[in-house]
Amino acid sequence: SGNTGTDASTDFIGTTDDQPLVFKINNENAGKIDFLEDGNLTFGYKALNSNTTGSYNLAYGYESLFSNTSANFNIAFGFKAMHSNTTGAGNISMGGHSLNFNTIGNLNIAIGYMSLYNNTTGSDNLAIGSSSLKSNTTGTNNIAVGNISLNKNTTGLDNTAVGFASLYSNTTGFSNIAIGGSALGNNTSGASNTALGYFSLNANTTGYNNTATGYYSLKENTTGVGNTATGIYSLRDNTTGYFNTATGSRALQGNTTGEHNTGIGYLSLNSNTIGNNNTAIGYDTQHSNTSGSRNVAIGHQSSYENISGDQNVAIGMEALFNNLESNTTAVGYRALFSNTTGPNNTSVGYLSLEINTIGEANTSTGYKALQFNTTGSFNSAFGSQALYSNTIGKENIAIGTQALANNTNGSKNVAVGSNALQNNEVGFNTAIGHNSLTTNTTGYNNTAIGGQTLLYSVSGNNNTAIGKSALFQNTTADNNTAIGAFTLLMNTAGSKNTAIGISALQSNKASNNTAIGASALEDNNTGFYNVATGINALFKTTTGFQNVAFGSDALNSNTTGSLNVAIGDYAGATGNYSNRIAIGASTQNTASNQVRIGNGSITSIGGYANWSNVSDKRFKKNIRENVVGLDFIIKLRPVTYNLDLEAINNAIPSADKNRSIPTNPEKSNIIQTGFIAQEVEASAQSLGYDFSGVDAPKNDNDYYGLRYAEFVVPLVKATQEQQILIENQQDFIEEQQSILRNQQNEIDELRLLVNQLLKD
Repeated sequence: SGNTGTDASTDFIGTTDDQPLVFKINNENAGKIDFLEDGNLTFGYKALNSNTTGSYNLAYGYESLFSNTSANFNIAFGFKAMHSNTTGAGNISMGGHSLNFNTIGNLNIAIGYMSLYNNTTGSDNLAIGSSSLKSNTTGTNNIAVGNISLNKNTTGLDNTAVGFASLYSNTTGFSNIAIGGSALGNNTSGASNTALGYFSLNANTTGYNNTATGYYSLKENTTGVGNTATGIYSLRDNTTGYFNTATGSRALQGNTTGEHNTGIGYLSLNSNTIGNNNTAIGYDTQHSNTSGSRNVAIGHQSSYENISGDQNVAIGMEALFNNLESNTTAVGYRALFSNTTGPNNTSVGYLSLEINTIGEANTSTGYKALQFNTTGSFNSAFGSQALYSNTIGKENIAIGTQALANNTNGSKNVAVGSNALQNNEVGFNTAIGHNSLTTNTTGYNNTAIGGQTLLYSVSGNNNTAIGKSALFQNTTADNNTAIGAFTLLMNTAGSKNTAIGISALQSNKASNNTAIGASALEDNNTGFYNVATGINALFKTTTGFQNVAFGSDALNSNTTGSLNVAIGDYAGATGNYSNRIAIGASTQNTASNQVRIGNGSITSIGGYANWSNVSDKRFKKNIRENVVGLDFIIKLRPVTYNLDLEAINNAIPSADKNRSIPTNPEKSNIIQTGFIAQEVEASAQSLGYDFSGVDAPKNDNDYYGLRYAEFVVPLVKATQEQQILIENQQDFIEEQQSILRNQQNEIDELRLLVNQLLKD
C-alpha cells in the first residue's frame, strides 16, 4: 500500500557504494544499473542476459539483447528486441521482436513490432513500423517507414520505403524508393525504381529504373523498365511496357505493353495499350489511342480520337481531334479537327484543314488554310486562308494570304501570292503574284504570273499573263498571251491577242492582235489583226487594223491607218496612211497605197528576175488605144543629175530626226540619168495624156516620182507611129524608085535610038 513520510535523502532503492544495482526475478537477471562509465543499463527479464564485455548498451524489455556478448552501443526496447544479437553494435531496436535475429549487423534502427525481425548481418538499415523490413537478413542501407514496409526484403540493399506495405514483397531488389501506401508493394527483385504515391508501382516485380509519382501511378507494372509516371493513375495499367514517360493525372493510364511513349497532361494517352513511341503533351491528348505508334500530340485534346493511326503529328488545341489515319501532321488550334480517315495530310495553322474528313495528302500552312476541305486530296495551301473554302478540289497549290480562298471544287490550280485566284471555282489555272486572277470564278487553263495579273478576269479561259498588271482588266476574253508589265492592261473582252514586252497592247480591247516589244501597239483600242514586233512598233495605232510592223518604232505614228506593212527600224514611222508598204530602215511612206523599199542611201535594188505586173485580159476593162506616143516622147527632156539626199531627208516628215539615215556621199556623187517628173507631167498634160508613169504627190508631205517602166508603153507607141511613117516613106521611095527605073529605061531606049539614028 506504499509508505508515507519518506525522506528522499535516506529513503531510496539502490546502493551506497560503486557496485551495480541488480534486479532479479526467480533468481534470474531482471535489471541492472551499473556505476561504471561504460556500464550497461538493462531492465527486463533476462535482458542482456549473455553479455560478457559489451558496454554502453541499453536493453529494456523481456530478453531484449538476450544473446549480446561483446557488442557495444546498442539500444533495445521491447519484448525480445535484438534477442539474438551477439556482436552487432550501434543498433537501435524499439518494438517487440524488432531486430529479433540480428547477430552481427551494425548500425541498424528498427522501430516497431517485428521490424527488421529476421535481420542477421545486415547493417545500416532503418525500419520504422510494424513488421517493416521483417524478412531482411543481410540487406544493407535500407530505409523502411510504415507497417510491413519492405516486409519481404532479405538481401536487397539501398532501398527506401515510406508508407504502409511499401516495397512489401521486395526480396533482392536494390536502390528502390517507395513512398506511399503499397508503393512498389509487389516488387521482388526490381531495382532502381522510384514510387511516390499510394499503390504506385504496386504490381512491379522485376521491372527496374521506373519512376512513379502519384496515386496508383504505374500500379500494374510488373517487368516494365525505365518508365516515368507522374500524376494520379499515370501509367496505371502498364505491365511490361518500358521507357514510357507519363506526367499528369491519368496520363497513359491504360498503357499495358506500349513502349517509348511520352504523355504529359491530364488524360494524355489515357487509352493507349500497345502503341509505341508516342508523344502526347496537354490535357486529354491522344485520349483514345490504343495501338497507334510514333504519334506526336501537343495541345488540349489533340489527336483525341486516334486509335491505331501511326506517324501522326498534332500540335495545338483539338488538332487532329477525330483523326483515325496515319502519316498526318496538324499544327494549330483545331487543325485537321474533323479528319477521320484522310491519310498523309499536313496542316499547320489555326483551323487549317479543320473540316477535312477523308481528303488525303493535303498540306496546309497558315490561319484557316484549307479549313473547309472535306474530301479534296493532294492540295497544298501556304498562307492565311489559302484554299479556305476548298471542299472537294484536288491537286491545287495555294501560296499566300487568301490564295484560292473561295475555290470549292476546282482542281489542278496553282496560286502563289496574296489573293491569287481568290474567287476561283474551276480548275487548271496558275496564278503567281499578289492579286493575280483574284476575281476569276469559272475561267480555266489561265496562267497569271506577276502582281495583279488577270486581276479582274472572271470567266476567261486559256489566257497567259506574265508581268505586273498584265491583262489587268480582262474579264471574259479567252486565248490571250501577255508577257511583260502592263501588257494588255485594259483588255476586257478581246481574245486571241499576244503581247510581249512592257506596255505592249496596253490599251487594247479588240481581238487577234500580236505585239512583241516594249510599248508595241500600246495605244491600240479597237484595231484587230495587227502584228507589231519591235519596241514602239505601231505604238500610236488606236483603231487601225490588219497592220504588220517589224522593227523598232515601225509604223510608230500610225493611228487609224490599216492594211500597212513596215519592215525595218523606224520603217513607216511617219504619217497615218493605209495600204502602204515600207521595207528598210527609216524607209518612209508619204501617202496611202504606196510601197517604199529601201532608204535614200540604197544604191542597188535587184534580183535574178524581172518584176511582173498583173496583165491578164480577164482583169482589164475600158481598153482603149489612146496612148500618146511620138508626140509625147519628143517633148521629154532626158537629163543627168546628182541626188540631193539631204534635201530628201529634210523633206520627209519625221517624228525623230535622229532616226534618219545619214547621207551616203557615194550615192550623192553618182551621176544619175533620167527625167524631171514635173516636166514629164507637164508634157503629158500639154497633150491631154493621163500618163501613169508620173507618181504625183497625194498630199503636202508627198513628193514626185517616176515609174520608169511605164515609159515603155509610150515608147512602144512612138515606135509604132515611127514604123508607120517609115513604112509610108518606104512605099513612097519604092514608088519613086519604080518611076526612076521607068524613066531610066526610057532614057536608055532614047539613047539607043539616038545612037541608031547617028549611025544611020
